[in-house]
Amino acid sequence: MAQLLNYGAYDSNYVRDERDFDDPPVCPLHADLRGLPPSFLAIAECDVLADKNRAMAEALCNANVEVEERVYQGATHSFLEVVRIAALSDRALNEATCWLVQQVNREIKDSPSIS
Repeated sequence: MAQLLNYGAYDSNYVRDERDFDDPPVCPLHADLRGLPPSFLAIAECDVLADKNRAMAEALCNANVEVEERVYQGATHSFLEVVRIAALSDRALNEATCWLVQQVNREIKDSPSIS
């Protein structure tokens, strides 16, 4: 799917030229990811950016960041924004919420008690 898009036109909405893609705020894959908190990545299978999302999950793992990566079959870019009309969006948000609650509970359990 991604090969069907004209990335030049798309990218020009976000960057001045291709050199900007080496800038971590533009492309977090070039950032130092060490020390980031656990991350949940909801990846839309049919998103033109799905491969970049998978690469981000791999980069986070390589930086020893705990990653929960979920690919939502049939989902397209921005599928989470249509939660009111799409069951798949609702499922992804519920799974992310459950994951976040587990992370917070783990932090609370592992933190030293305050006397």
